[in-house]
Amino acid sequence: RAERGVCLEIAAAHAAAGNHALAAAAWINRCERLGPGPEAALAAVEASRCWLTHGDRANAVRWQRRARLLAPELPEVAALEERLGE
Repeated sequence: RAERGVCLEIAAAHAAAGNHALAAAAWINRCERLGPGPEAALAAVEASRCWLTHGDRANAVRWQRRARLLAPELPEVAALEERLGE
């Protein structure tokens, strides 16, 4: 499940079914399996976006903060922070 392509397919399937919490869970699984670094940060960004779509701002902020800890230099992290107003 940690492979990006597999994760993307799983998350997309859950999102298409309207279950954005499970889509977030797929990205969270990837993030936690990767350990520190930019790829994990990108997975955290995706998890945050899924939580936003799900309507769960608290979890969206939680995963945005995790992304910032993992790779604050990424433009995706900055864009998400701006979107969340963090």
